[in-house]
Amino acid sequence: MNAMEKSILKTFSVLLLLIVLAFGSATINSCQKNVGDIYDYVPTVLAPDFAILNVDYSYDNDELNTESTVTFKVEYQNGEETENTYTSVLNFYVDGEMQESAMLEDIAGNTGYEQLFEWEALVGDHTFTFEINITSDGEQFVEEENTANNSTETSLDVAVKELVAVSEEDVSADAAADDIAADTSANVSGILAGEGLTISSTSKAKKTTYDNGSTIIAAAVEAADGSIDSTSSVVVATVNPGSATGKKQQASIAIVSKVDVEKKEVTMKNKTGTIKYKDGSLSLSSLKSAEKFTPCTEKSNIELFVEDGNAVSAAETKIGASIDLNGLSSGLKAVPTIVLKVMAEYGHTQGNVDNPPTYTAEIISSSQKCSEECVNNKKVELYAYPGFKLKFSDDRSQYVVLSGTSNQIGTYTKQANCSASNKGTYTFEDCGGNTVSYSFTKERAKVATNTSCIPDVHN
Repeated sequence: MNAMEKSILKTFSVLLLLIVLAFGSATINSCQKNVGDIYDYVPTVLAPDFAILNVDYSYDNDELNTESTVTFKVEYQNGEETENTYTSVLNFYVDGEMQESAMLEDIAGNTGYEQLFEWEALVGDHTFTFEINITSDGEQFVEEENTANNSTETSLDVAVKELVAVSEEDVSADAAADDIAADTSANVSGILAGEGLTISSTSKAKKTTYDNGSTIIAAAVEAADGSIDSTSSVVVATVNPGSATGKKQQASIAIVSKVDVEKKEVTMKNKTGTIKYKDGSLSLSSLKSAEKFTPCTEKSNIELFVEDGNAVSAAETKIGASIDLNGLSSGLKAVPTIVLKVMAEYGHTQGNVDNPPTYTAEIISSSQKCSEECVNNKKVELYAYPGFKLKFSDDRSQYVVLSGTSNQIGTYTKQANCSASNKGTYTFEDCGGNTVSYSFTKERAKVATNTSCIPDVHN
């Protein structure tokens, strides 16, 4: 082989080597890429990893407002891919306050679940938080490394459901008197008597009925000689008709109204307080008597309304619009009806109703493993019997008592423990004698493993 032939062969060998290396590199890179692209490789999760996947909500009327019951649907899972099952907890908060705990039992790995929570809508902008496997004190219910996916938030802005008039009619003085007398805290007859007035027995009263069944009646008043006092009237609202339980019971709010067109003011009062409208503003000019400081009373409807800036602002806006539309005299005469209507819309109607106490409930557990069992030849780890914490609220006192005891309490706690179940029904009584019960039925927390075991055999 001559020199030229050797040179050609050497050049060809180098080129062949470069081609092989390039092809090999492309093949290797192609394989590396295809493993990820084609097989979509995801690491296997072999430890608990609780996650909230999605939160959705719905409500039970046409549009979200203060008459809505909102239902939240929370989708969650434990991403672990073993055959173990767990007990955990899902907590629901509104504006940072615990509302409800749901105990999650027999949660299998890599399986989707749903939990529902209900909330009675309140006016305003609210934040809703959902946390899985995390207790209110930040502790884990089941030990896990990744907690970044354990919590989620959403928010809703709830509008007031304004009452819409559906009918107006004239009713007898007797019918008006019955509704007025239903507000036993107002003492309308006593206020009228002090001014030498009574409800007119000769004039018809005007009754307006609204779309939720509530009514407002305006009745004329007369002097001892039978003459009508054109500056005064009695106005009464009856709300939540027919309801005798819960936080929205039937109630009546009666006030005596006096209009002074010259001074451009309206005074509305009953025994519990006085509201004055003047120069475009509403104010509380006198308070309820000192009996509100006794152990079992609450703020009156009038006080609750005047302390709610949003409700007062809404009433002032409506009054201004009424005066602009109907003139000063007619607009001022409409003030009492507007005020009572806004009271009803914003829920300030229960000051003369002793409602039962309410509570929020939180499940309490412990990471302490108490014992093990062998079930179907698989090891089951048993943890503490769960406990609970109740936080109470009442309209007439911040305290309740557990039935059969006398200690006043604002919270009630049964701690998780290894020795005895906390199952049972617990009944509490408020200062007005109303009762509320909480039934606790939760089983102890457990982890059902896939670890084989040999059951104890007793002869």
